[in-house]
Amino acid sequence: TCDETDWTNQVDHARRKGRKTISVDLRGHGKSTSFKSDFTVEEMGKDVSFLPSRIDVKCAILVGHSMGARVAMEAAVRSRDIVRGIILVDGSRGRSGSATAKDAKAAFEAYGYGNVIRSTFGPMFLQTTLNSVKIMDRAINFPPKVGIESMLSVMKWDGTQFESKCGELSGLPMQLIQSSHTDDQGRRIPVRKGTEIEWHGELKQRATCSDVEVVMVENCGHFAHLDEPGIVNECMERFVEKFKTRAIGEFTKGLNMIKNEEEN
Repeated sequence: TCDETDWTNQVDHARRKGRKTISVDLRGHGKSTSFKSDFTVEEMGKDVSFLPSRIDVKCAILVGHSMGARVAMEAAVRSRDIVRGIILVDGSRGRSGSATAKDAKAAFEAYGYGNVIRSTFGPMFLQTTLNSVKIMDRAINFPPKVGIESMLSVMKWDGTQFESKCGELSGLPMQLIQSSHTDDQGRRIPVRKGTEIEWHGELKQRATCSDVEVVMVENCGHFAHLDEPGIVNECMERFVEKFKTRAIGEFTKGLNMIKNEEEN
């Protein structure tokens, strides 16, 4: 998700736990409307990677949904010195190639921005809810320039950057929360227990030595953090707690080393 308001449930949960959170409107989204160009995954990742140094954050876990999952990966590569892990919510890897982008451009020209968005976003929801109505309305009324450039950038990034970025994330702990995927006909459908997600395998293969946890959220649409906030919050909390436990273990190990040196 590229609009910070979609993360209200997760932000509220984290703050109740005493955790510092930073929610972001990516360029061209939400309140970040001063940007007039470069609505690409790379530039958005660069924007996010600048934030920690501006607000004195020493370590962070990045969270991204859908296109934002790509942005989180891009930002993590650029900020490996402070990023301790990433959580990707219903990420994906689309079919790559110039033909895909060409087809998308042709669709926008032939059917119009609003109609293409309706056909793209419609299958993301299992039922009509206040959240689905809000998101669909927001997407349809989005500035076409931002929407089209962003979608085409995702297609290009999937084809040219995904594999290399996975390799650059080697060793970084990850949590993949998946609620939907595309079938052989290119239709978005909910996941089931045991569903094999192709891009998960590609990521694990290239991001070697990484601790990768996969969580399947069944009976849910594309926006798992809105449809099933309790499950997503629980998953994120478990991921964060692992770092807390690990930090305590490393601190204890350090104290023992100091003690042994003093005794010797």
